[in-house]
Amino acid sequence: MAVSADGFLARSATDDMRWLGQEDKRVFRVLSGVGGMLGASVRTASLMPRPLDGRDLWELSRDRVTLQDFADNSGEDGWLLGGPGLAVEAFEQRLLHEVHLCRSRRRAFASDDLARCCTSAYPDVVTPMLKGRQGRVTWAMTMSTDFGDLVVEKWQSRVDMGTPA
Repeated sequence: MAVSADGFLARSATDDMRWLGQEDKRVFRVLSGVGGMLGASVRTASLMPRPLDGRDLWELSRDRVTLQDFADNSGEDGWLLGGPGLAVEAFEQRLLHEVHLCRSRRRAFASDDLARCCTSAYPDVVTPMLKGRQGRVTWAMTMSTDFGDLVVEKWQSRVDMGTPA
């Protein structure tokens, strides 16, 4: 996932996310380039270049290949890509064990655009989930690295066996 400096995952359903710059794409290639399966929402998959060397891209939807289908087939080595709906669903189903979050130092909106952003933008729903608790699951940031205009954070889930589910 990528979050803008002003706290958005995307400006709208058609956001090309230029506010991220090329660093986000480089981080993605480094992290997922070792191979494996990529599960992407329909919109995200439509924006992906083809082919992705060494990686198998699964297009996820509610009526064809579901998030659970992907999780059942990818094991712990799958990479999940998409917007806030997919992220929330994956968190709620407790399918995530590790999250890589790219925090851009760039804003998605110019300061004079902030008034209209709130009706069309997707706010960051990932950070509150990482900082909260889901039953026995909590998240801990295990790495933070500067990479150009990004700060790349690695978060890992922790299960507290002493807390009721």
